[in-house]
Amino acid sequence: MSEPTNYVAGFLFSEDKKRVALVKKEKPDWQRGKLNAIGGKIETSDQSPLFAMVREFQEETGALVNDWRHFCDLRFRGGSIHFFVSFGDVEALRTMEAEEIQVHFVDQVGQLATIPNLRWLVPLALDKDRVAATVEDNS
Repeated sequence: MSEPTNYVAGFLFSEDKKRVALVKKEKPDWQRGKLNAIGGKIETSDQSPLFAMVREFQEETGALVNDWRHFCDLRFRGGSIHFFVSFGDVEALRTMEAEEIQVHFVDQVGQLATIPNLRWLVPLALDKDRVAATVEDNS
């Protein structure tokens, strides 16, 4: 049995919570042209999800954000995705790799070409009454 593949994904919102930074995906193929949270792979089994989130976000946007808060895990066959939220200057972000960083209004996310789960993950990230959630994808 192979080692699970684990990822991190983060939503950086503007301080007023009206805008969110997303990445326009090029790969994998099923995500091409769609917007997703910013993140990537946890590189080693001893790397914490928080450390991976800080590293991946800085690699992709050029911004060092240290105050990520974990709010959800999505578990699927073969691994998991740890979701984080933070607030800051979304206008200071830059595209540092092949995939373009974009800033969109939160109230328009449902009308954009996104990964399907962003329609519920973005509101969950902003829900001040939320508790940490774990979602199992058994498909």
